[in-house]
Amino acid sequence: MNLPLRNYLAGICWLICGCLQTAWAQAQHTIRPVSVLPFSYDGLHIFIKGVIHPYDKDTLNFIFDSGCEMNILDASYAALWKLTAVKKAGISGLADGMTYLPVLDMAELQLGDAHLEKPSFYLEDLKELNTPSTPVDGILGYPLLAVYTVMVDFDHHRLLLYRPGPFPYSKKGQVLRMDLNFYTPVIQASLPFANGNTLKGTYHITLGGNYGVMFNYPYVRKYRVDEAFLQRTGEWPVKDMLKTIDYFNGVLTALIIGQYHLRNVPGSYSPDVDDGNPEREIAGAIGNEVWRQFNLIFNLSQHELYLEPNKQFGR
Repeated sequence: MNLPLRNYLAGICWLICGCLQTAWAQAQHTIRPVSVLPFSYDGLHIFIKGVIHPYDKDTLNFIFDSGCEMNILDASYAALWKLTAVKKAGISGLADGMTYLPVLDMAELQLGDAHLEKPSFYLEDLKELNTPSTPVDGILGYPLLAVYTVMVDFDHHRLLLYRPGPFPYSKKGQVLRMDLNFYTPVIQASLPFANGNTLKGTYHITLGGNYGVMFNYPYVRKYRVDEAFLQRTGEWPVKDMLKTIDYFNGVLTALIIGQYHLRNVPGSYSPDVDDGNPEREIAGAIGNEVWRQFNLIFNLSQHELYLEPNKQFGR
């Protein structure tokens, strides 16, 4: 082959490869969601709407909570739809107790343009979660994270569902390693002490948790976590699904998640709370008071959590 022809072919190959790379880059940055769900937010819970087929005459209000290991439906709908649960399954509370709830297997859950086939719902009385403006018909958690990559956009009050797989994250935030403790996502975070020491631990990611950080009591006792509190703010009783729990509350000096340092984070613990794992040390759970300051992407298929500070960061 003569030199001019060789140079010509090399130029064509370079052009084709360049076009392919450009097309691939564009494809990476124009990934489209399967469904975009507007949500309302009351300062604690994210509310999205959905329907359960074939009972699609009823539009339901669901709380999305990453810390919920299963789907939950208010028990009143079993009576309304004349359904009888034929099985029960165990569910644990924060006090390390266990209760068994009836379970319904449904045909389909539709969330906008997203369809979840054959979802199961635990039946529980949810009326205590109702607000004057928003009744709570159910809670969605891990089963949604298992099927879709979920973006929580607090700035625009949108929940975006994407097909699982590699994701073109923005460079405005940070991608962190995310694992599972049973069916609850967990992440590493660090707790600074006044003496300069820092304690690194594993925490549940609980979007619907009404706290900043809630510690498991064995972790508090083992590492003297109470010394990381800047101040105490009192005690209050909170009703769990199994019992009423008395919490000690205060303000932590700081919490470090990846590159983000959050100051004066609300913290709490109770001798009754041990939501841990015998085979893995769990420090506790990080709740709404922290996560509301970020836009998040849960990418369970890649074991990744993306955090990007939003307009509420630092407030």
